[in-house]
Amino acid sequence: MRKTIFLGLSGLALTLGAGAQCPTPLTFQVPSSFSICNGAQTQPLLFGSNDASATFAWSNSNPSIGLAPSGSDDIAPFAAVNSGSTEVTATITVTATAGPCVSAPQSFTISVRPSPATPSLSVQGNLLQSSGGGTSYAWYYNGAPVDGVTGPSFGATLSGNYAVQVVGGNGCASAVSPALNLLITGVSALRAGSGLQLAANPVRGQALLLQTGPARNYTVWVLTSGGALLQSQRLRGGGAIDLSRYPAGVYLLLVRDERSGALWQERVVKA
Repeated sequence: MRKTIFLGLSGLALTLGAGAQCPTPLTFQVPSSFSICNGAQTQPLLFGSNDASATFAWSNSNPSIGLAPSGSDDIAPFAAVNSGSTEVTATITVTATAGPCVSAPQSFTISVRPSPATPSLSVQGNLLQSSGGGTSYAWYYNGAPVDGVTGPSFGATLSGNYAVQVVGGNGCASAVSPALNLLITGVSALRAGSGLQLAANPVRGQALLLQTGPARNYTVWVLTSGGALLQSQRLRGGGAIDLSRYPAGVYLLLVRDERSGALWQERVVKA
């Protein structure tokens, strides 16, 4: 005859065989519930008991997260999977056994957050723009990370292969975009012969762009020395570019003639 005794402590149930006894109540611990990004590797998920001989059996309510439907003992690290666009959750239910003693089940959850869509790159002149509405961006030049640029735009100053990765609001990163090969040609410094020049360099609060000849329309981008976009504006026939909000340092001005597409660049020192 078998008899099940429910204990008031910790909600444990001990199942006793005929003539069998549990010398001490069987207790065990499971990991805390947690959330993880798609593609990330979990830590080992370990179970512990007050009885060193205890074994564990577990079941998984949602194998789509990359974990088997069931198994025994500790759960080895695995790559979390979520191929959709919303968070998915699995409940892991664990039971411990030691000799004639079988515990009541305990459970914890694993939530897998989705990755943002893989971004794509567009280019205007040598200003690269990432698609996607990420909270931050990681840029790559010839496969190597570009330090200090975390916005959706990047001013390239060298020919080569550029790619970007988006981090979404849930903290998860997209796959890296396909590389865009950029060949920079026809970019020259601002000089009087080009019809454009800076009135002074270094500058203090404003950089004054002067144009000779008939007025033309220009797009001006202000970048950090590392290529991060700070601001953009349109000018007709020259004008003032406000740098007063930025600390002293070296900045890059990119100027594009909206009619011809000609592009100029100049390093500006803000005193």
